[in-house]
Amino acid sequence: MKRVTMVFVIFCALLLTFGCMQRSRVADLTIMASKNISTLEGAKEMGVFEGEDCRSAWSGQMPNQEEALDIAVEKGGGNAMIDAVIYFKPAICIFDETCWEVKGTVIKTRDMFGELDDSNYIKDVMISPNGKKYIALKKRSTVDLDYNARHYDLIIMVK
Repeated sequence: MKRVTMVFVIFCALLLTFGCMQRSRVADLTIMASKNISTLEGAKEMGVFEGEDCRSAWSGQMPNQEEALDIAVEKGGGNAMIDAVIYFKPAICIFDETCWEVKGTVIKTRDMFGELDDSNYIKDVMISPNGKKYIALKKRSTVDLDYNARHYDLIIMVK
C-alpha cells in the first residue's frame, strides 16, 4: 500500500511540474513577412495584432509559425509585420495544445507595380543571351552623368 501511495505522490508531483512549462519568447524580429514585398517605403501601419496556430498532440500535426503570421497579418489587413515577437507555448500534458504565437505591428506596403507612374521612369526592353526578355525600369533624373552605364531600379522577366 505504501508503495502505491508513493508512486501516486511521485506521479502527481511530476504532473504538477508540467505546469512550469510556460510560453517562452523565441525571437524578436524587425520585419517579418511570409510573402515577398518590394519595399517598405510608404508603408502604412495598420495596428498591433496577434495570431496563433495551435495543434493538439492528438491531431498528429505540428503548429506552424508561418500560419500564425498569416493569421495576424490577415486580421490587420496588411502584408507584413514589423517589430514582431514570436512565442512558443508547449503542451502542458497530452490533452493540451502546442502553440506558436506571433505578435507585432501589421503594415501594408504599397505595391510597387500598382502605384507605378510611367512618367517618372525610363523603360528599356532587354533580351538576354539565352533569349529571355526583360523589362528594365530606371527613375528619371535631371542629371545623368554616364549614359553608357546601365543602372536600373527594377528589372522584371517577361514570360
